[in-house]
Amino acid sequence: MRALLVSDVEGYTRMMSENEEEAHELTSGCLNLFRNLIDQHRGVFIKSTGDGVMIEFNSVTDAVFYGINIQKLLKEHVKDVPENRRPVFRIGVHLGEIMHEGGDVYGHSVNVAARIEQYADPSGICVSEVVYELVRHKLHFGFECIGPRELKNVELPITLYKVREDASTSVMPAAMRKPEKKLELPSRPSIAILPFVNMGGSEDSGFFSDGMSEDIITSLSKFEELFVISRNSSFVYKDLNVPAKQIATELGVRYILEGSVRFAGERLRVSAQLVDGQTGHHLWAEKYDRKFEDIFELQDNVTKLIVSTLASRLKFAEATRRNELETQNLEAYSDLLHGREFLLKYTAEDNAKAQEMFLSSFDRDSTYAPACAGYARARNYDWQFGWGDKHETGLDDAVKWAEKAVTLDRSSARAHAELGFNLLFKKEVASAIKELRSALELNPNDSDILAELAEAITYNGQLEEAVELLNQAMRLNPYHPDWYLWYLADAYFAMKRYNDVINSLERMANPAMGCRLLAASHAYLGNEEKMLFHKEQVLSMQPDFSVNDWVNKQPEMNPEETDHFAEGLLKAGLPA
Repeated sequence: MRALLVSDVEGYTRMMSENEEEAHELTSGCLNLFRNLIDQHRGVFIKSTGDGVMIEFNSVTDAVFYGINIQKLLKEHVKDVPENRRPVFRIGVHLGEIMHEGGDVYGHSVNVAARIEQYADPSGICVSEVVYELVRHKLHFGFECIGPRELKNVELPITLYKVREDASTSVMPAAMRKPEKKLELPSRPSIAILPFVNMGGSEDSGFFSDGMSEDIITSLSKFEELFVISRNSSFVYKDLNVPAKQIATELGVRYILEGSVRFAGERLRVSAQLVDGQTGHHLWAEKYDRKFEDIFELQDNVTKLIVSTLASRLKFAEATRRNELETQNLEAYSDLLHGREFLLKYTAEDNAKAQEMFLSSFDRDSTYAPACAGYARARNYDWQFGWGDKHETGLDDAVKWAEKAVTLDRSSARAHAELGFNLLFKKEVASAIKELRSALELNPNDSDILAELAEAITYNGQLEEAVELLNQAMRLNPYHPDWYLWYLADAYFAMKRYNDVINSLERMANPAMGCRLLAASHAYLGNEEKMLFHKEQVLSMQPDFSVNDWVNKQPEMNPEETDHFAEGLLKAGLPA
C-alpha cells in the first residue's frame, strides 16, 4: 500500500490561451518546487503531466505534510504575480495498491487519486476517507468532510475531506457524519430546504440562488409549529446528486423543498417543488417569473405556500409578515450574500473579504441589521483566530456592531444571538444568556443559537439543560460543525462524565482540537498513556501553553468548576 499525491493547475488551458509563454514559464517554476521538496518528505517522483505532478510516498502522513508545505512554497513563489495570472494548484491524496510498469503507474488507486484533486479548493488539499482515518489523530491540521462524491470511472462514491492548515477553523464548518442511529420523524411537520440550483451560470446568480434558499429557511424557522433543518445540514447536499427520498431519510424529515433559479436579463424564473420524503411523491410544484427586483416578494410567496401546505392552522398574519426593517436595496442584499459566503469559508483572507462586503452592504443601507450582525461575527473571528492587523480590538468591535444590529432591529434573532455570543467572550455571562434566550424566542429552529445558548448556560452551571439544548441543536442540524461536540464535551466535563467527554470529542472531524479536555479527562480516569499522548498534542499546538492562562480565559461563573478544570490539566502534566 502506498500513498499517492496528484496535483495540477486549476484553469491551465485558460492560462495558456491568454499568454502561453508566461503560463509555461510560471508553471515550470512551480513544478521545480515540487521536485526540490520531495526528498525532505521521503517521496518518490513518478512523473510530470505538463501542468501537474504525481508523487508516491510510503506514508500518508508524509504525503499530507508534503502537500501542506508545497502549497506554502507555491503561494510564496507566485505572490508577486497578478492574482488572475498565477498558477494555482489543487492536490489530492489517496492510499492503495499501485502498480508500476515502464516508469509509470496505473491501477484503481491511481485513478481515484487523480479524480480526488478536482474537489480540493484552489491552493488546497483533498484526501480520501482512508487517508483521513489514518492521519486524523496524528496531524494537527483541520479536516472538513464534504461527503461522498461520485468519481469518474470509480464504481462507488468515496467520502472526501478537505485539509485545512489552521486546525482551529476546522471546528467551524458543517461536516457530513455517519449517523449513529436512524433519525426518527419529529412530531411536528418537518422539512429540509435544499440549496436551490443555480441555472444562470454566473457567480452572482449562484449567490442569489443560495440566498433564496437561506431566506426561506430563516422565514420558516420562526414557526414553533414547524421543525426546520438547519441551513448547514441542508447545504451539505449542494452539488450532490442525491434523491430527495434519501435526503429525507438521512436528515430525518417528512418533507423536502427543492428548486432552481434561472436568470435571463432583468428577469428570473424560480421553480420550486415540495416532495413527500416518505413516498418521493411531489405534493406541489410552482414556477414563478418575476422581475429581478421582485426577489423579496417571490421569497415571501414561496414561504407562504409552504406554510399553508404544511401547517394550515398557523396564524397567517405571521406567514405573510415580512420584517419591515429588512432592506429593499438589492445591492445591499447582494453584498450581504457575498459576505456570508466568504464568512463560511473560515480563512483569514476570506474573513477580510467578508468584512468588506458587510461594510459595503451597510454603506448602501445604514438601517440593515443583518449587515451589522455579519460584520460583528467576522470581527469576532479576527479576535479568536488572531487574523489581521487589528485582531486585538476584534472583540470590542464585535460587541459594538452587534449592539448596533439589535438597536436597528430588535426582532432579529441573529442580532440578539451575535450580541449574546460576543458578550460571553467578554465574560458577561448573565447578559449573554439573556440575549441568546431572546434570540431563541424569535427563532426556535436556529440550531446555532441553541448550541451557543447551551455553552453560555454551561458556564452558569445549568448543565442538564445545556446537554438537552445541544441534543436539540444536533437533531435540527444532523451535519453539525465540530464546535457543537466541543460544547457538549464542556458540559459533560463539568458533570464529571469523563467517558462522555471522550466519546463526544472522538466524534469530531478533528479530535486533536479537543486535546486539552481529552488530556484532563484521561488524567481523571487514570488512563496514563492516552493522557500523555494528548498532553503532547496540547504542547505541540501551543508550545507556550499555561494552565493558569488558559483557565483564566474561560467565562466560568463557578470557582469550583474553574479549579476542577485546572486540576485536570495539571494532573495531565501540563505546565502551570
